[in-house]
Amino acid sequence: MIAVIKTIDTQRMQPDLRPPALMLAGVTLPLLMWAARRGKAIVGYRFLLSIMAAIEACEAVASADTSARHQALRHLDDTCSIVRRSLLRIHRISNSVRRGSPRQRSTKRHAALVVAKLQLAEAQVDTKGIGGLRSLAALLAKIGNSYAAGNAGRLLPEQRLRGTVPVANREGLRLVAVVSAPVAAVCLAVLTGLPAGAETVLAAAAAVVAAAAAYGPRVAIAKAAEIMSILKQ
Repeated sequence: MIAVIKTIDTQRMQPDLRPPALMLAGVTLPLLMWAARRGKAIVGYRFLLSIMAAIEACEAVASADTSARHQALRHLDDTCSIVRRSLLRIHRISNSVRRGSPRQRSTKRHAALVVAKLQLAEAQVDTKGIGGLRSLAALLAKIGNSYAAGNAGRLLPEQRLRGTVPVANREGLRLVAVVSAPVAAVCLAVLTGLPAGAETVLAAAAAVVAAAAAYGPRVAIAKAAEIMSILKQ
């Protein structure tokens, strides 16, 4: 067990590590760590942190001078994008909605409406300036407060969502594409008889390219690293 822990911590094979222990560490422990990272409590906490980061990004844009404003705006886009993607998975990360609950469908539709409303608020930042930033920050704060109160299916009042067209949720298709790319790369490396270790490099490159195509280049590295952490063993 000590050798297994040292191998995982240092990413180097320990001399006294036996094959059965290696198989146990290589299969069981990564799956357990992956499940722990995606526990509802942890994911919910990360969701609230992402909202706080987006609100701070609004403040950064408001206080930025002319030379730094373009970078602050790009950071605002990135933080809001993380919030939007999390919102589309709110039915899975919320402790108030169980898998298979009849409330799940309505929660998913409500989240799609909230994302559309958030996109409209983001679009007004350039046209309304400080007023648009304040409205966006207030909207984010309202969403965060509602989620913290356990109202995943009512993040925003219905009257604020009237006339809003829900966005399409393609997160599942994107994730399938990003996961499939490194798996296909590993299979290709094995079938073509590439040298040992080449499959890891090929899988990483495929994950980065697929993530860039699915999510955009700015979040490709982070998303590819997340996928590879699941598949590397």
